[in-house]
Amino acid sequence: IRTPRSPLADRLLEIFEGVAEVIERTRPDVLCVEGVFYGRNVRTTVTLGHARAAVMLAAAVRGLPVVEY
Repeated sequence: IRTPRSPLADRLLEIFEGVAEVIERTRPDVLCVEGVFYGRNVRTTVTLGHARAAVMLAAAVRGLPVVEY
């Protein structure tokens, strides 16, 4: 899922809706997300956290278990 340069809230909504569509289409048993890693750029780490939250929320509202690795 690629998002254009638009406000963060709009990009997170696009991620949420895109993941929700993939979940509906593929009907997985579980959703797996990569754990957070800390880099030098705090801003990037925070933005990545927002994106992970949008993905995890898309799974949670559909009752899909989420596993982090």
